[in-house]
Amino acid sequence: AKEDGSFSATLDSLSLLQTKDDSIKGVKFLIFDDIERSQIDMKELLGFINYFVEHCDCHVVVIGDENHLEKNSKKVLQEFKEKTIGREFEIQPDIEEAITYFLNEVPVSDYLKEMRGFIIKCFKCTEYGNLRVLRQCLYDFKEQLDKIPSEFAETVKVENILLKNILASFIAVYAEYNNKDNQELICNWSQKYQFSLSQDKDENRAKMQGIMDKYNSLNKELIYNVFRPELLEAIMRHITTGEPFASFLVSVIGNEHKELKPWEKLPSFFDMEQQE
Repeated sequence: AKEDGSFSATLDSLSLLQTKDDSIKGVKFLIFDDIERSQIDMKELLGFINYFVEHCDCHVVVIGDENHLEKNSKKVLQEFKEKTIGREFEIQPDIEEAITYFLNEVPVSDYLKEMRGFIIKCFKCTEYGNLRVLRQCLYDFKEQLDKIPSEFAETVKVENILLKNILASFIAVYAEYNNKDNQELICNWSQKYQFSLSQDKDENRAKMQGIMDKYNSLNKELIYNVFRPELLEAIMRHITTGEPFASFLVSVIGNEHKELKPWEKLPSFFDMEQQE
């Protein structure tokens, strides 16, 4: 027998939208997402989108963040938007529903589910608003909780104030690290912390103070400032190098009832009351 023949074909999806064939029925609904990432010239892109509305009888939704458009593209969009876009809506994420969804994903953590309200409060303090980053943050934290040895499992309770403190720091550091405006500063925070805050004219002082001020309401219900140097350093090592954070959790939990010596308190002297 001769060699088996082969057959291939391609389907022109655009032609399906243009066809008037009665056998192709239904609502034609198109979504163009993340237009701010498109490399197509904005005039050409809007003309392309408009073609489907005017000539293909399609329902079209365009999704994007105008604030992240390049300057020229933003100008073109503002100029021609009213000729292309019929109705415009600003979408605000439902933070509480999103966090509830994250906390029910695998691996599920009973501890984090109990801390839902506190997590929402922490997230709002960051003023960052990126739910994808929060999702990754919570996933990482859950993964590290699961690695805690069984003999310490009993200490992972909602009333554990130190664990609550670490959770707050984890969320804060994750947010500030992923915020491009603050990333360099948060990476070098421990080196700059004591010096910059004591120097009135230091260029980093105002920016560091502004970052810390966002978490003032949160710090009032915690033992330590969310940016306590040793906490921040351990979290940063985990984020940047993948070093397990569970070992740090165990060391903190193991020393929970240990009374600190005066010299052990020195790294956090900025967080102390004046009398102490």
